[in-house]
Amino acid sequence: MTVDSDVLESARAHYLVAALEGRSETAATVLDMVLLKGIPTADVVSEVLAPVQAEIGSLWQDGTISIAEEHVASAITSACLHLPRLTEAPRPDRGRVLMVSAEGGWHTLPAQMVALTWRVLGWDTRLISPSVPAADLGEEASRESGVVAGVSCSSAAHLTGAWRTVSALRAAGMQVIVGGRLFDGSSELAERIGADAYAADPVEGSVWLQDAQRSGKVPREPRLREDWEHLEMVWQALPRVVEDSLRLAPHLAELALPAEQTREQLWLMARTCVGATLVDDPGLLSDHMRWCRQVLAGQGADEGFADVLVATIDRVLPEGSARVRSLLAAAV
Repeated sequence: MTVDSDVLESARAHYLVAALEGRSETAATVLDMVLLKGIPTADVVSEVLAPVQAEIGSLWQDGTISIAEEHVASAITSACLHLPRLTEAPRPDRGRVLMVSAEGGWHTLPAQMVALTWRVLGWDTRLISPSVPAADLGEEASRESGVVAGVSCSSAAHLTGAWRTVSALRAAGMQVIVGGRLFDGSSELAERIGADAYAADPVEGSVWLQDAQRSGKVPREPRLREDWEHLEMVWQALPRVVEDSLRLAPHLAELALPAEQTREQLWLMARTCVGATLVDDPGLLSDHMRWCRQVLAGQGADEGFADVLVATIDRVLPEGSARVRSLLAAAV
C-alpha cells in the first residue's frame, strides 16, 4: 500500500464515522488534513467522498441507518463540497462544459462531485442540478458557447429522464457523456439512449471532454424517437397509474409500508417500467425489484411486497400498454 492510498483509506474511515454521527466540523477537518498532505482534490472526491456516499446508501438500503441519518450524512457531504481548500481551482483553460442531473433526478451530490472535479481540472463548468425539464434545458443549452455536456443518472427510475435530457442536449448540438451508478459497466446502455460516451469517473470523463470539444455544434435527432411515440402516453398517465395502484394494493395484500412510502415505491417502480421498456431491457426492472426487496427487508417489511407493487401497476396500466405489460411479465 502506498502512502497516498494509506492516507485515503484512513480518511474514508474517519470521514464515514463523522458523517454518520452528524459531526460536520470533524468531517471538514478530515478533508482538510488530506488536502494538506498534497492529495489532489480530484482524488479526494473519487477516493473519499464518492465511496463514502455509496457506503452510506448501502447502510440505508440494508436498514443499518435510518433515512434521517442518511439525509444528515449526505447534507454534510454537500456542505463539504464548498470548503474553500477543496474548491481552489486554476483559471479555467480547457473550455466550457455543462454538468446536469437527469430530468427527474433530485439527488444532486453525484453531479456536484463531477462538477467540482472538472473545475479543479481546469474546465469552466456550469452545474445545472437538480432536475430541470428537458425542454427548458434544451433552450438553455442552445444558448451555451460550449459543445460538451455531462449527464448524471443513478437510478433506472430516472432512465427516461436521462434519455429526455440527453435528447435535448443532442438537439442543442452538444456532445454528451453520461455517468452514474445506472451506467456502471454498461456503455451499451449509454449509447442506447443517445449518449456519445460513458465514463466511470470524472477524471476519465475529463479526458473524453478534451477530445470531444474539438467538434463544432451539430444538432442531432434523439435516439429511440419511434419507441417513445408508443410510450409517451403511458409516461403521461403515470400519476394516475400510481394513485390507482395505491388504492388497489390493500385489496391484494396488507400494506407493508405506510401509504406515503408505498406511493414512493410505486413511483420508482412505474418509472423504471417505462425506462426499461424504452431501451427494451427487462433486466433493469429485475434489478430494481431486487433493490426494492432489499429496501423492504431493511425496513422490516415483507420483501414479497415488491411483487404486489408490480401486480398493481400491471392491473391499472392504460390501454395501449402492451409493451410495458410484456416487459413486466419478462422481468417478473
